Amino acid sequence: MTKKLYLYFLCIGLGINSMAQELIEKDYETNNNMVIIKAISSTKKTFVIRLGKEDGILPGQISMFSTKNISILARAITVNRDFSQWIVVEKDSLIPFSDNQVVTLSKSVERIWTELPILQIQEKYRQIEERYARVIGKKHLTIKANFVQGFKESTSLVDEEIGKRSGVHFEAIYSKNYTSQFELGAGLRYDSEVLQKEQTNLDIPTTRLLVMLEGL
Repeated sequence: MTKKLYLYFLCIGLGINSMAQELIEKDYETNNNMVIIKAISSTKKTFVIRLGKEDGILPGQISMFSTKNISILARAITVNRDFSQWIVVEKDSLIPFSDNQVVTLSKSVERIWTELPILQIQEKYRQIEERYARVIGKKHLTIKANFVQGFKESTSLVDEEIGKRSGVHFEAIYSKNYTSQFELGAGLRYDSEVLQKEQTNLDIPTTRLLVMLEGL
């Protein structure tokens, strides 16, 4: 009898723990949605979005609408299948959005202090991406100068001779971004090298002027 009661309460405990874990995961999962402000009233107090009962929006529901600069709380006052109308919760507040603006909708209002840092981090990443993104149509000139020093050189089918090669290279390339992933450039390269052969005590200079076409 005692063993049966123990198993009974163990099953109940496991069931409650499973339900609690499910609720915790549901409460803490990210529930952000990107929505478009479809219309704003002339009083700047109400607005309409294209989310309705089919998307889990209920009359009286309070949610947070955010951009990278500001967040407001709004309550759903009219909800049909595909659309919902919202009014700002604070009486003295006006809607800071504009028609067709994309905003973030969060149903977990109590998580506002965790949502805002996430928005700030997302904005920081966006700024970093913009800083390093290749701008379409951007033109730039690249100038390079190199100094080289060789230590050993050999030529196929020829007896090896001990020699050292040194020189300088200059190049200038004019480039343009045609897409965010493709860059085309053209330029000139000037090489000046000297091969010093130790066995014959001979210096052999070489100069080159090259036209270059570069695709990146």
